[in-house]
Amino acid sequence: MAADSSFHCPADRKDIYKFPERVVLWDEDEAEDKQIKQVGASACGATAALNLLKLLGKTAEVDAAIKAVSTKLRDLDAPLPQYLLSRSVAGTTHTDLIKGLDKLSQGNVIGRFFHMFPARDFDLSIWLKYWLSNGGIPLATLNCQKVCLSDGTIPDAWHHQVICGVSENGVHLINPNEVIPFGVVSEQLCSDSVLLIRRNDVLQRWNNTLDYLCWNSEGDRWKELNVQEQIDLMVKEETLLLLHGNEIKYKELLMTHITIPAVYKSGITIFVLRDSKAHELLKNADELPLLETACNDVLDSEKQTMCNEGTLSVNV
Repeated sequence: MAADSSFHCPADRKDIYKFPERVVLWDEDEAEDKQIKQVGASACGATAALNLLKLLGKTAEVDAAIKAVSTKLRDLDAPLPQYLLSRSVAGTTHTDLIKGLDKLSQGNVIGRFFHMFPARDFDLSIWLKYWLSNGGIPLATLNCQKVCLSDGTIPDAWHHQVICGVSENGVHLINPNEVIPFGVVSEQLCSDSVLLIRRNDVLQRWNNTLDYLCWNSEGDRWKELNVQEQIDLMVKEETLLLLHGNEIKYKELLMTHITIPAVYKSGITIFVLRDSKAHELLKNADELPLLETACNDVLDSEKQTMCNEGTLSVNV
């Protein structure tokens, strides 16, 4: 198929685009042999950067990659408010990855991020095949917490993974080397910027002298998500369990997590070599269009905001 710089594939028009069922840069065996596995704590971004460079025929040192993408660690020993702040920024973002790969490649690798939240109207399989066929390397920023593991547990974090192929079985990713069904990947790619924190991680750091003022400089999201109120409710639940554990019914309804803001954006960054055919395609590519239902949700939210602002102005 001829490259189209304005390409996107609406979900209901995928019949007009013809790609092979299988478009892979590394097959499963090759990926297992060639992939770079996790290089450190909270370093999935740096690991993804190293794998992406390898796919583009370039290399970098591990320490250089960790530094270049501004890898941030969880502050495990901090009081609860500061610990939660560290969790909200741990690892790296798509913006850091774009800047870091530019630095690691001396400006030869260019990236552009495509937002996938709110939901977009496109066919993921065909969109990925298009970029893989035209010299682009996709790097996914996934909220793994959107889909439970096989044992029912909720994953602990977001994840950056390079996509090295697409087949009838799903999306081929590395670190780890796996093939994930399109439905699962699509759900992980469409997420608000939030992070779930496990009950035990909260309670073991809580005490009644905590100061939450450090959140004030982080914008309004901590208040919008009622993070302190969530913590208070979880502590009340735990107190009741300690006092009346045997008498409490429906323990399965107790809070398992709290929700905090996160700096990550769900979507895919396409990376290309500077001045390549793919670079020209990437510069001219359209943003992915909002799905109609998502667009209506955004409009409804804006209308509600305007209505609230109007009400406030009258009351004042």
